[in-house]
Amino acid sequence: MINNVNLIGRLTWDVEVQQGKNGKDYAYLRIAVNQKSKDKDADFIDCVAFEKQAGHIAKYTHKGSMIAIQGKIKSKKDKDGKNSMKVWINEVEFLDKKPKDIQPQPKQEAPQPLEQVSYAQPTYQPQQQPMPQQPMQQQNPGWMPQQEPQQYTQNNLNDNNLPFL
Repeated sequence: MINNVNLIGRLTWDVEVQQGKNGKDYAYLRIAVNQKSKDKDADFIDCVAFEKQAGHIAKYTHKGSMIAIQGKIKSKKDKDGKNSMKVWINEVEFLDKKPKDIQPQPKQEAPQPLEQVSYAQPTYQPQQQPMPQQPMQQQNPGWMPQQEPQQYTQNNLNDNNLPFL
């Protein structure tokens, strides 16, 4: 059986990390997932994230942030005997352009010249080979019969001795 859920939606509140009885961090969140209808209805899905993911979601998102989650559905009976379902998050992806705690960088006056840009890997620099003084001889790959190149001039060209068909 497969229990796999993929959702894209917006957070309905600011996420706060809490600590469980076992000492592990967790965070509850609810995402609003739009339906494709003219009424512009949305489904509100309860989710829970654990440990590092809970901290990352709380740190880099806020109410209204768009996220994509992948997880599985877990159900459990509450105090009233009703079944409640939550999505336990396995993976999360932040879909907003910038996290909330990163300030915009000031604009630069002019772009940096290419010579000042450094790359992590060494760049390719072709080595210049000197041009040969003599015309290059075509080497025989071994399976062709040895033939001397024929020299054609205007005086000895006719239909019977053309170098092509």
